[in-house]
Amino acid sequence: YRIEQLVQESVSVVPRRLIADAIGMVVFIAGRGSDRRIETIAEVLGLDANGDYTVTPLSLPQLQSL
Repeated sequence: YRIEQLVQESVSVVPRRLIADAIGMVVFIAGRGSDRRIETIAEVLGLDANGDYTVTPLSLPQLQSL
């Protein structure tokens, strides 16, 4: 939701559909400084009927096939 916060600095209504269409994957990073590591990589599939993001975590074999 950080991207929504940044977009909201310039527009009042966040274009969730546009964000969902523009972003294919999200990388979740844990830790601080040199202790950072990739925690999860997820594919953004779009929005569901309620307007929430549909996100599916990817496993290593799924990543290698992309």
